[in-house]
Amino acid sequence: PLPAAERVVREVMSGWQRAKDQISGEDYVFNKDLGKYCKLQSGRVNPKVWSLDLECLNFAEGLQREILFQERMFVMSRPRVFRRYHRILGLSGSIGSEAERK
Repeated sequence: PLPAAERVVREVMSGWQRAKDQISGEDYVFNKDLGKYCKLQSGRVNPKVWSLDLECLNFAEGLQREILFQERMFVMSRPRVFRRYHRILGLSGSIGSEAERK
């Protein structure tokens, strides 16, 4: 098996276990409009938040026919982190512009 496939299986199994620990009305609620459980954030329903735990719970309860697995494709950085450096090279993957090479 591919290492990535093993990682996905491990993460789904972990999500399945965490789904069992979720508390209805505290961690999630049933959204009648969508016909599935949605995450609660600060006491409000947020149907746009993806959660592997809820994907597993919705699947287990028969509210959806498949588990959607999402993976973060990139991480945004905060500019203030880069202000701490005197010079930054190679952010674009290139060898750098003339100013960067000085």
